Amino acid sequence: VSKASSLPAGAAKKSRGNPNSPTSKRTASISSARGSKPTNPVAVGAKAKEAGRRRGKRLRNVFERGDFVTHERFGLGRYLGIEVEETPSTKLESVVVAYRDGELSIPVTELESLSHYDIRKGEQRSGQVQLDMMSSHREQDERKQHRALSRARRTARAAIKSHIVNMYGLYASRRSYRRPVHAGDEELENKFCELFPYELTDDQRSAIEDILSDMGQSKSPMDRLVCGDVGFGKTEVAMRAVFRALCSGKQVGILAPTTILAHQHFATVSARLSEFPQFKVGRLSRFVRTAEQEETLAALESGDIQVLVGTHSMLGSRVVFKDLGLLVIDEEHRFGVNQKEKLRMQHTCVDALMLSATPIPRTLHISLSGMRDVSVIRTPPKARKPVVTQVVPSGKGPLREAIERELDRDGQLFYVVPRISMMEAAYQMLIGMFPKLRVVMAHAEMRDLEERVSQFANREADVLLCTSIVENGIDLPFVNTMVIESATLFGLSQLHQLRGRVGRGVDQAYAYLMYDEQLHGTKATGFHKIGILEELNDLGSGFAIANKDMEIRGVGNVLGVEQSGRLGGLSVQESADILCEELELARLGVTDDLPPALPVVSTSQILLPLQAMIPVNYAGGSIQRKMMVYAAFASASTLKEVARARKLTENRFGPMPSEVHQYVKMMELKVMCKLLGINRVYLEREHVVLEWSVDESQMRAFVALLDERDASRRFLHISSDERVQIRGLALSKPDVVLAKLCKWLHVFYLAALELKRAREHR
Repeated sequence: VSKASSLPAGAAKKSRGNPNSPTSKRTASISSARGSKPTNPVAVGAKAKEAGRRRGKRLRNVFERGDFVTHERFGLGRYLGIEVEETPSTKLESVVVAYRDGELSIPVTELESLSHYDIRKGEQRSGQVQLDMMSSHREQDERKQHRALSRARRTARAAIKSHIVNMYGLYASRRSYRRPVHAGDEELENKFCELFPYELTDDQRSAIEDILSDMGQSKSPMDRLVCGDVGFGKTEVAMRAVFRALCSGKQVGILAPTTILAHQHFATVSARLSEFPQFKVGRLSRFVRTAEQEETLAALESGDIQVLVGTHSMLGSRVVFKDLGLLVIDEEHRFGVNQKEKLRMQHTCVDALMLSATPIPRTLHISLSGMRDVSVIRTPPKARKPVVTQVVPSGKGPLREAIERELDRDGQLFYVVPRISMMEAAYQMLIGMFPKLRVVMAHAEMRDLEERVSQFANREADVLLCTSIVENGIDLPFVNTMVIESATLFGLSQLHQLRGRVGRGVDQAYAYLMYDEQLHGTKATGFHKIGILEELNDLGSGFAIANKDMEIRGVGNVLGVEQSGRLGGLSVQESADILCEELELARLGVTDDLPPALPVVSTSQILLPLQAMIPVNYAGGSIQRKMMVYAAFASASTLKEVARARKLTENRFGPMPSEVHQYVKMMELKVMCKLLGINRVYLEREHVVLEWSVDESQMRAFVALLDERDASRRFLHISSDERVQIRGLALSKPDVVLAKLCKWLHVFYLAALELKRAREHR
């Protein structure tokens, strides 16, 4: 095996060529951006694109010269063109991608590893797109990396299983409890609904129906999560549940993570219940005087207070309800796992309603539905306008413009800083620019915080200079501009929550994300995060932002106490896939009698010395048509799709010559390898090696299916290296090697499909 065979998915320009032949020579020029304009650019014409749309799915692996593309492993690069690598025994084509430290040749059989990169607004404005470096991804030998990932998958799956057992025990015990249904009072509830001054959205109605059904029909305690973007009406949904519990003679506890949010909820609940004097509302927080707290606790225990709104103070042992029926936890993701479980253990027969503005992925919604019911609010209220978000460098120019615009329309502003120590400098700057500007400062360490916020809410100030305490609980329709200083120091979801504090009225709202211009472009600033906010500023974009945030930070230990991080170093998607599968199996009661799942790989590399390509003359002399054919095969994920692409190709261009036939067979082998979880296929002396982290028992079961007795003796499972060796096969001619691999792995492929169906059926 040549030295080049140990390189990953492609090879740098200086070692470009067939991985099994170091003496390759270049026989076709690259359609590149470096020289004069080529006569045959690799482009997709309007007619070809329209044809792809008519087939129902646009081919994503067709690129134009100069396009920015993303490789699954090597990251962002620029597409240069296509070239032919030819040796006496090998003839393959590769696409060439430029990186900061060189060029990468990627075999056309791995074209699916490339995808288009959409340039963000911030990059368009700066006129610069920074390419990634290949060398940063080559620190680890590919075989070692494959073994490390295999171990990480097994460890993550085992850890998830152990957590699921404990979690399902908790939820199963809650499901076994019984409590009387909440009968409610139809007349009172109708009057309560009529007092709501706005029209409910369809998603709000659906969530309310789900909740009232849980409370009024099921005898098991409700455990429901209401998930919706900032300002989409989760509070009113919760109020319907609160009123149903009150009409059933029960008490209600509303738990909020911050004092400001608790104050907001106290004001909202008091206003909504003002027409029903029989229901009294109390509150607990550090802003409440000690004497008032003692009165509230006594009234709560005697039943004179029906609704208690509070912060973490409600977790104390002194808080005793006479007859608690419903517990509402707002911004539930802000509470630790242990805190939430403590509440559930204290009130096992009480209905629990969680509210969250940080959505979890839709795929997890489906799997988690067996343990916790989920209602999602995706529809914004009518007349709500998206917040115009601008990423601007720090400076007095953009700030002066933002303040003047808001003051001209008699509005107010939030000015948010990431640290308390930065507030004084910000205050002096604001007063220096506008001497008559009324500025109120507020942060969590102030004893008179509530009075300061109330002063701003009563329009006695123009600007509230604050920290992120306004992230939750501030709902002021006259505040329609927010300036966030050093926005790169905030988290992505946190910035989205802050932005949601403006635009609550009918006026157009603005959010200015300011960054240090001297640090622009460095990874330390997190500039890419605020670029995402500027790009995703539509109503309801919280779901997309949450997924971006998950990509940046990882899914974390969803079932444990960690709030972020990757499971054993796995990718976000793979972690979520394992979690979803194990959750679904546990929900269905499937135990260890199910065969173990096959390994998961993102792609399979076929490194065989073959004459496999699509000559340009076969595709009618058009590079464009040839790339369309390559893209059609690259998008195939099953053998049926490969056969369909082959049929379409033959119908259009006629019978396939031998090199095209070899290419199609390689793509068939690639599809089978990917389903089986085979990472690479390559030659090693006289053997063919399958880089395959399959269990030995599974491998034996597959081999036992082969009819040829001689074939079954060839397979050797090397568990220490997590690979399978097919002994002596490389002594045959390359086309014979390909034919036998396709024949044997097709048997394994059919068995793997049956295994997959069995797991899905169970």
